[in-house]
Amino acid sequence: MLANAAWFGAAGAAWAQPTPSADDVLAKIVQNRTALKAGRISIRVTYEVDEYPDNEWKSRTYHYRFLFDGRARRIDVENEGVTKQGRVGRSTEQVVFLADGTFILRPARSAAPVEVGSDRRVVGSVEEKDIDPRLVGLVPCPFKSLWKYGLDDAFESLRLGEIQIEQQTLGTDGARLRVSSTYESADGKPVANELIVDPSAGYSVSSAGFSRPDFAAYVKTMNKQWAPGVWYPHESIYEQLIAGNLVQRVRMVVEAVEPLEQVSPAEFTLGALELKEGRVVRKNLDYFIWDGANLVPHSEDQPRRVAPADLPEQAASARRWVVLLISNAVVFALIAAWFVARYYLRSH
Repeated sequence: MLANAAWFGAAGAAWAQPTPSADDVLAKIVQNRTALKAGRISIRVTYEVDEYPDNEWKSRTYHYRFLFDGRARRIDVENEGVTKQGRVGRSTEQVVFLADGTFILRPARSAAPVEVGSDRRVVGSVEEKDIDPRLVGLVPCPFKSLWKYGLDDAFESLRLGEIQIEQQTLGTDGARLRVSSTYESADGKPVANELIVDPSAGYSVSSAGFSRPDFAAYVKTMNKQWAPGVWYPHESIYEQLIAGNLVQRVRMVVEAVEPLEQVSPAEFTLGALELKEGRVVRKNLDYFIWDGANLVPHSEDQPRRVAPADLPEQAASARRWVVLLISNAVVFALIAAWFVARYYLRSH
């Protein structure tokens, strides 16, 4: 009884001061994440449930390694999955996003040209998009969709309605703040947004949700103090429901967080990707050759050199085409022989 009274007294003391405004709470959430200005973050993303009709994967895991400094980011992605037909797929990509808006994309296991573009928003596949890892756990969406958001607009949906804030006490975890809003969508359906915030853990977000009558999405997060003053998720689980049925669950496990004062600008260059001499580089619409230190204009009269590291894959691809052509030729020959034999038998 005395212990319970002491605990409730402590919880009450936590709320002895006035409830902060919603703007202050949201600003402190962002402030906590932007405190991690530069560093390395490693995240393993596993799709545990994916019931969308166009999904061909039975299971898939992505391992993201981020090196970042402000808006400059380097992302190394390893992807492994098993299709519903049992085929195993693997890929590796490296992409660098520069603060000035340009990007460099290297499909690491392909002889395709390295891409250097002028607009980071138009990079090919979803896996290659510009994801800010500091958004994990703040927005109720799959990890690969975080490229659509920034720290400056992570709570845009929440702000569409009148924001309410209230104090909560959740079990033995202590005091929390519930930040919520509701509004009517363009089709006249009610939309609800909610954040559960822990002020004692650097204003970390332990839950973020978005719902309407036919759809709901939530991300639940366990946060950890990775360094003095640096609170960041240890694990987040995203779930999406349609008409009350679970259609997607994504688990994000943070394996390492290393805050840095700054990252050398050289890490966000072509040279940092350790390209082989002779690698073809496409910059916007023009082709170049990497000579080991610089981009050399590529002449159309000069055959494109290919890095030795790419030759095995090209050779394997060529062998596959040869085998396919031979197989097709044999099949056509057998069919032709069958028709000849059939004609001969009918005519005799």
